Amino acid sequence: MTANQPGDSAPADESETYDLADDPAPPDASDLAAPRSLPPAVPAAPAAPVLNYGGGRAQPRQPIEDLIEGSPVKDFYLPIALCLVGTAVLYGRAAWGADSLRQFTSAVGLVAAYVVWNLVVMLVGIVIAAKLADVGFGGVTQALLKLAALTVAPLAAGVLAHAIVGGIWGEFAALAVSTPVYWWLFAYLFDLDFRETMICVGVIIILKIFSFFVIRGSLLALG
Repeated sequence: MTANQPGDSAPADESETYDLADDPAPPDASDLAAPRSLPPAVPAAPAAPVLNYGGGRAQPRQPIEDLIEGSPVKDFYLPIALCLVGTAVLYGRAAWGADSLRQFTSAVGLVAAYVVWNLVVMLVGIVIAAKLADVGFGGVTQALLKLAALTVAPLAAGVLAHAIVGGIWGEFAALAVSTPVYWWLFAYLFDLDFRETMICVGVIIILKIFSFFVIRGSLLALG
């Protein structure tokens, strides 16, 4: 057995050698072109309800124009202006002719009772007229607002005419002024033609006369 020389390299032990893995095969072109499927998305958990204690952001308010059926000017602002101006004229006339606080209070009560009575009669009247003339009067809130304007504005116009003319001729002046104003406002605010306006005004006048005699007879019976 021949000894290994110092310069000779020792034979490698087969147990200490490592096999190198083969180079990986290049990916197939079809695998590169095919889209990879993504994992299914996890649905987001619903947000927990938050109680608003006043510190949160306020919700934006809806404009009044979006809540009105039709024209904001004709169907909302004009009736409000007529109600305010008419009420101011009626209460101003009541205060002008009153000699004491008691008379003024009594006049204010009569004006309020007249307005409520007219609202009830006119509301019943337009319900009947809607069936007879086959017309619509819009939403309940807007219809009540317009009826209030129809109650106050013609009455205020008649009161002003009576105050200007005075005497027995003031009664005729008040009737001559308030009737056309009432007719025109009814046709304009509710978009009615001549026939529809005539039916509505006629029904309301009949109901007013009937209810007046009913109320008067009831007061006489009680008194």
